[in-house]
Amino acid sequence: MVDIRQGTLSDLPGIQACESLCFPVENHPGDYLNYEDYLVLWPQLVYVAEDRGTTGRILGFVVAKTLEEDRHGYISYLGVRPTHRGQGIAKKLMTAAQNAMVQEYGSEYVTLHVRRNSKAAINLFKKVHGYKFCQIAPEFYDNREDAYVMTKQLLQRKEPDHSIMVCIRKATLADIPEIKACELLCFPDKDLEKYPSFFNDNILSPLGVVYVAEYSGRIVEDEEEPEEADDNEEECQEGYISWLGVHPTYRKLGIAAKLMTAAENAMMQEYGCEYVELKVRVSNHAGVILYTRILGYRFHRNDVSDDGEDAYIMRKQLPGKQLDHLMLGFRHGSGCFWSEANAEWLGLLDRLEIC
Repeated sequence: MVDIRQGTLSDLPGIQACESLCFPVENHPGDYLNYEDYLVLWPQLVYVAEDRGTTGRILGFVVAKTLEEDRHGYISYLGVRPTHRGQGIAKKLMTAAQNAMVQEYGSEYVTLHVRRNSKAAINLFKKVHGYKFCQIAPEFYDNREDAYVMTKQLLQRKEPDHSIMVCIRKATLADIPEIKACELLCFPDKDLEKYPSFFNDNILSPLGVVYVAEYSGRIVEDEEEPEEADDNEEECQEGYISWLGVHPTYRKLGIAAKLMTAAENAMMQEYGCEYVELKVRVSNHAGVILYTRILGYRFHRNDVSDDGEDAYIMRKQLPGKQLDHLMLGFRHGSGCFWSEANAEWLGLLDRLEIC
């Protein structure tokens, strides 16, 4: 018989012995997992499957963590001894970890990485636990193998009453000081001095639109998107979302979706835009989920952010002209690794041209 229980520091040797059987050293992810740190920082999210017999061996384990600032759980490692697979141990370990995320931390969703060729794991996460494909993490493992990022909704957060008092409106020059204060909280590591007149110019520009979300006279989020027209192809107008920020205190209230909707409506009504594009970092899982699942954006091509980090260019068709096709190509070494099967799994197979 097998017992599923919380792991302790005394289980470290057993976990490491089990891990060495499950995963060869050369296949470890780039950031080596420090089990002791997880047992100290997130003891409620480390579970082991123990042989109830005389051996007391660790037959499997799951190691997870949660990011409390955005109620995001993450499954870091899951392993079951090869001799004990197919007995439902992995399912029980995953269920225990997910329940703990909700009960102990109030996590709203959970993500994980899985190898693209691990069909058994993909079936477990997708068919048994209801995970969905979110994006691809290129060369995630030490052997340069790609990984799928999968996500699952755990808890529907009830919207606070004060959210209905948020006003979405166009910004004015008088809002600049509060917009910049909000930016400092949204992007503490970004060098905002590079853009001293960024918002000023776009508030005044006839081709720029800046929206803010205001709560009790306070700017809690801002979004800026200049509309870029192609003089050579007047029939094809495109908008571009340049900047989106949310005050950390007011995240998860649906304000970002409302701002994006307001901006997209302005693009259509005021400028006649047919498409809108934006750039999002590959590592920004929450942003990717917002744009793809809630707002209906699609992966268009891959790019890099200002600091060199991998990013996606996402595109959305606004009501009107139909897209002739959608180009999907993501970097994998020197070539393109996207396939029709992967696109279908991710729900992107719609007038798709594989490059």
